[in-house]
Amino acid sequence: MSKRNKYIDQIQRSFLQSVCDEQSAYEINPTDSSPTYAEIKSSDELRNADKVASDLQAIDWSFVNDDTGFLTHDLHPYPSKFIPQIPGNLISRLSLRGELVLDPFGGSGTTALEAVRLVDRN
Repeated sequence: MSKRNKYIDQIQRSFLQSVCDEQSAYEINPTDSSPTYAEIKSSDELRNADKVASDLQAIDWSFVNDDTGFLTHDLHPYPSKFIPQIPGNLISRLSLRGELVLDPFGGSGTTALEAVRLVDRN
């Protein structure tokens, strides 16, 4: 193994160890309160573009006072992770219960987790 490969291997092992250490310290609290979002009730609401735009503009998109690490959203490091309130609000306002949500990029799984969590919106 070359010096370069040994160095890269050492960096990878160090990174993996830090991720494992971080995950072992994390506990999922089943009593965590997950946010709820206003949602559409029928496809007729989606046809009213002015209402949809108004609803989306009424959201405070900064989410500065919201818990952004509930459930598993803060389980692992990911460089471009975004807060779950963004896909949560969009899924709730732009899809009906039971509809398929496509996330073509995947990333850290934020959109997928919110879609699964919001399937049975009660």
